[in-house]
Amino acid sequence: MSKDVKFIFLDESITLEANLSSLTGVIIPMTKFEKVVSDYYKIISVIFDYLEKATGKKQQFPPILHGKDFLRNSKENKAFDFSSVTDEFRLSVFKKVIDIINDNDLFVIRLGYSNFKEIVETFTIDDKLHNLNWFNLSRTISKFYEDTLFIPVMEGIDSSIVHNFCGTIYSLNYIKNLHPEIAKNVAYNYKESNTFSSVFFTKSKYNEATQIVDIISYLLQKVDYADITGKRSSFTKKIIEVVSHLKEECFANSIIEMKCEKDKA
Repeated sequence: MSKDVKFIFLDESITLEANLSSLTGVIIPMTKFEKVVSDYYKIISVIFDYLEKATGKKQQFPPILHGKDFLRNSKENKAFDFSSVTDEFRLSVFKKVIDIINDNDLFVIRLGYSNFKEIVETFTIDDKLHNLNWFNLSRTISKFYEDTLFIPVMEGIDSSIVHNFCGTIYSLNYIKNLHPEIAKNVAYNYKESNTFSSVFFTKSKYNEATQIVDIISYLLQKVDYADITGKRSSFTKKIIEVVSHLKEECFANSIIEMKCEKDKA
C-alpha cells in the first residue's frame, strides 16, 4: 500500500526570558506544496508593492522573511530599506501567513517546555532540548496521521540537530524494521504505518516554506512569552489577536512543565 507523502517544515525556538523551548512543525502535503509556494509569492508581491510606493524603487529579489526581525533592517536583508514599514503593515502580513495555513488546511504542531533551564540543568546532555522536543513531536504526529511518509525539512545545519533529529529517526526505523515488538513498547503512540525520512536541511533564503514555519513559530512563541511573563506591548497584543485566527482544527499546541528531580548526594 502506497503512503501519503507530506513535508514537515520545522523551526526550533528558545526564549530564555520566558524559560521556554519549543519545536514547531508545519505539515504540507506534497499535493499542496505548489499552491503554498504560490500563496507565499502573493505575499511577496504585496510587500514589493508597499516598498515600491514608499521608496520609489522596484525590488529585484524577495526579502528573507524571519519572524524575529520581520521586515526590519538586518544583516540578512541589508539590500532593503524597511524604514517606512509600519507595525500595522507587519501585522497585516502576519495575518496573510496565517491565511496560508487556514486556506490550505495545513496542520501546525508545536510542542515544548516552560521550564527549559531546569530541564537542561538536570539532563545536561541535551542542552537545547533538540532530542526531547523532536522525539515528542515525531511521536505525537501519529495521533493525527496514518499511512504517511513524512519528509522533515529544517533551516540551517547544526551538528546537534543533525545528531538528535536524524539519529532519532535512524534508530526508530532500525527498531521498527528489525525489532517491531520492541518498537511498540518504547515509542508511545507508535504506528508502524507512519515513516519518517531523514531530515533535509536548507537555507531559508532559498526556501519558502521554512520562512513560513519560522514566522508561525515566532508568533506562537510570542503568545506564550506574553502569557508567561505578563509583558504585553500593544504590538504583542495585536500579534495575539492575529494568532487567534488560526483554525483550531489546523493546530495542536502543547507547552508543559516537566518535573525534574536532581540526584540527591
